[in-house]
Amino acid sequence: MADKDIALGLLQSAVAIAGLVLVYVAFIISRSANLENTKRSKKFTRIAVSGIIPVILALLCALLSVRVLLCSRFGSQWAVYHLIPLFEILLVLTGIYAIISAFLIT
Repeated sequence: MADKDIALGLLQSAVAIAGLVLVYVAFIISRSANLENTKRSKKFTRIAVSGIIPVILALLCALLSVRVLLCSRFGSQWAVYHLIPLFEILLVLTGIYAIISAFLIT
């Protein structure tokens, strides 16, 4: 039962991270659209495109969480063992993305 509680918490956290990063990426894309076709505009576009990596990883983490929650039907022990390390990788990559984008935008 503890695995399912952890998986449910990680599912909520992963979906929240994906949503927050998507909102930030949309803000960066709209900001780059307002700029003319300059070097700075291309920098904003690269930052926005690289934000897709944490979003995809968060969705993968959410998928593994669902697999753990449905372990009796088609889940696997592999998902149980790899869910927490994948979430830790997600947190590290999202933090790195936030730090790099904060320094490059200013």
